[in-house]
Amino acid sequence: MPIEQVPGHEDSGYDLVCFDKRGDERKENGRFFSEEVLRAVQHDGITDVFVLSHGWKGDVPAARDQYGRWIGAMLANADDIAAMAANRPGFKPLFVGVHWPSLPWGAEDIAGPVSFALGDDGGRSIIDDAADALVDTPKAREALATIFEYAAKPGDPPDIPDTVRQAYLQLNRELELGSGDLGDKPDDDRAPFDPDRAYCQAKNDIVSFGAGGGVGKAILSPLVQLSFWTMKKRAREVGESGVATFVRAIMKASPPQTRLHLMGHSFGCIVVAAAAVGRGTDLPRPVSSMVLVQGALSLWSFAPKIALDGGRPGYFSALSGKVAGPIVTTQSSHDSAVGRLYPLAAGIADQVALDLPDFPRYGAVGTFGAQGLSPDATGMAMPTLGQAHDYRPRCVYNLDASTYICEGDGLGGAHNDIAKPEVAHAVWRAAAAG
Repeated sequence: MPIEQVPGHEDSGYDLVCFDKRGDERKENGRFFSEEVLRAVQHDGITDVFVLSHGWKGDVPAARDQYGRWIGAMLANADDIAAMAANRPGFKPLFVGVHWPSLPWGAEDIAGPVSFALGDDGGRSIIDDAADALVDTPKAREALATIFEYAAKPGDPPDIPDTVRQAYLQLNRELELGSGDLGDKPDDDRAPFDPDRAYCQAKNDIVSFGAGGGVGKAILSPLVQLSFWTMKKRAREVGESGVATFVRAIMKASPPQTRLHLMGHSFGCIVVAAAAVGRGTDLPRPVSSMVLVQGALSLWSFAPKIALDGGRPGYFSALSGKVAGPIVTTQSSHDSAVGRLYPLAAGIADQVALDLPDFPRYGAVGTFGAQGLSPDATGMAMPTLGQAHDYRPRCVYNLDASTYICEGDGLGGAHNDIAKPEVAHAVWRAAAAG
C-alpha cells in the first residue's frame, strides 16, 4: 500500500484507503489498502487514529490534494502536537484519508492523476460516463440520451422543453432519491425535484451548480443538481457500509486504549457520521471525537425530535451515544456552497439568508450548526491558536469560523478554505478532549 506524502513534511505521511461507489474497498496490485492500516494499529504503538473524509467533487487527485493540505495544517501546529504528547505518554498518531468517488466524471485512477474533461470521451460516450457516475439502467440511459441530445442544440427557449422535463423526471425516479422528510435519510433532505426551477435558476444566472452559463449548460443544470443529491446518497451508503466496516476493523485490531477520531468536510460529514452511527452493527467502542467541517448535511440531522417534522428524530440522532468525546461543527458566513447552493438544491428559493428569524426547514450544518438538540449545542467563536477549547465529553459545539474560513471565489465561496491552523487547532483540541 502506498504511503502518501504530506507536502512540506517529508518525514510524515498518511494512508489512502479507497472505496468504490458501492462502498467496497478497492484493491491495488491485488491488495487492499486497509491491510497496512490494520497492521500498524496492531504492531506500531499507535495511540490515536485520525480517519478523514473529503466531500463532494472529490476524485483521487483532489483527495490527495485535500488530504495533503489538511494533514499538513495539522502537522504544522507544533504546540498542539506537544500538548497531545504531554498528556498521552508515547503519543503516536496515524492519519488515514478515505476516498469515495464523489465527483461525477472524475479521475478515479489510483495510480496517478488522469486528465478527463466532460466531452472528451476517449472512446466512451458521454452517456456511458454519466450512467456509470449516476445510475446505469435502460430508462436512465434513455433519459440521458434525450437530455444530452437537446443540450447540443442552439437556442435559448424560455422554458424547459417538455421532452427534457419528462426525461429529468424519469432520471430522478431511476436514481431513487426521496424528498420531504427531515428525519429520513440525508439524501431525502429536499423538496420534490423540479427541473423547471433548476433550469430557470441557471438560465437567469441565479445558480448553475457549477454548470456554467449558456443554454446548453443551463439545460444541464438539473442534471448537475441530481448529481448533487446522488453524491449525498453515495456519501451515506459508503459511510454506512465500507467506511463503517473499516472503522470497526481498526477498533478490533487495535488495543482498547487506542483512540479513534473522525473528521469530515462537506458531504464527508455524512460519511463519518454514517460510519459512527452505522446501520445494523454497532462499533466495538465509541469514537473518541468527531469534527464536522462545513457540513453539507441537514441542520436537523442530530435532533432527537424535529418539530418541523412531527417530532421525528433526525437520521443521525443516535450519534451522541456513539461519540465518547466532543462533537464539533464549523460554520462560515463566507461559505456560499452550504449557505446558498444547499437550500437552492433542496428546491427552496426563499431560505438562503443567514438572518432568518427561525431556523429553516432545509439548511446545512455548515451554515446553521447542529440544531434541535437537547441540551442545545454550545455556540462559540472558533478559538485562535493557543486559546483553549473547553470541550466536555458527549457535548456538541458549533464554532463560528467565519474569521478563518473566509477565502474563496466562485459559487462555492470559502467552502474549501479549511486547511487553516485554527481549523487544525480545533481538530487537535477535540481529540485531546476525547
